[in-house]
Amino acid sequence: MTYTLSDPLQIGGRTLIVVSRGTTHARQVGATMLLHGNKTPVYVLIRHNGHITVLDMDGASVAPAAMQRLCPGALQRIREAPKD
Repeated sequence: MTYTLSDPLQIGGRTLIVVSRGTTHARQVGATMLLHGNKTPVYVLIRHNGHITVLDMDGASVAPAAMQRLCPGALQRIREAPKD
């Protein structure tokens, strides 16, 4: 399982980055290799007026430190994202 960051999105006066979880599965059946993968959004980081909010996909607030443990560098990336 890996966590990835979207490119920063500018919407109005806000900057958004989505943190997604990716998984890959491989299975061999005889001489055939089957591969399957998926990517699921986990968190949305929102920067507005210098303040960063982290929400899960249910809209609940998440402590930035908890999200940062799963995806190191996410907070730095949204802080450094270009502004409108």
